[in-house]
Amino acid sequence: MENLEMQFQMGNTTVHALQGVSLDVEEGEFVSIVGTSGCGKSTLLNLVGGLMKPTEGKVYVKGEDLTEMNENGNQFFVRNLQCLLHTTRTLL
Repeated sequence: MENLEMQFQMGNTTVHALQGVSLDVEEGEFVSIVGTSGCGKSTLLNLVGGLMKPTEGKVYVKGEDLTEMNENGNQFFVRNLQCLLHTTRTLL
């Protein structure tokens, strides 16, 4: 990922969930995303999983830019990605 920014509009307020996030993860590497509540962990993983598009920046998976994929390409990627959501109800 490269220079990711994600903003949400809440009424007249712009919330900057992510600002200038860049990260390279090589195939086979294991990465943990940790931080305090509200710091953008879920937003980051939603972007990496192709579930959201960033306000700015690029997300690459195996050289493919998820932010530029059309809906067919994105659906193919999402079908081949596994996510474990942290919502406790989904774990039961």
